Amino acid sequence: MLGVSGSLLFAHRDALQATFFTPESTTDSEIEVTSTMPSYPFRDAVNQAIKASDLTQTAQTAEEWQEVVDAWNAAITGMEDVPESHEQSDLARQKALEYRQNLNYAQEQLAVQ
Repeated sequence: MLGVSGSLLFAHRDALQATFFTPESTTDSEIEVTSTMPSYPFRDAVNQAIKASDLTQTAQTAEEWQEVVDAWNAAITGMEDVPESHEQSDLARQKALEYRQNLNYAQEQLAVQ
């Protein structure tokens, strides 16, 4: 079973992109190499929730509260996107409901700015 640990603090990227250049003796053409990494929907949603929580602690302006709202929306969507077949799907649905409360708070703060 996965738990929330320090490894979840690092955002996962769905794809890595690297650019390699040919040696000087040839042309200056670029070659793009894209490697697809596996998807970790639950961990990605947790990372987004951590970001939203961090932003909530310091938000003061309307622009900052909008960032918080967007981050909570992304965390909720991420949790809702966890497949039913995933071992954390029940927890993901529960977290989506909890995150909605945080989203409501952020929307209230945005409204008074």
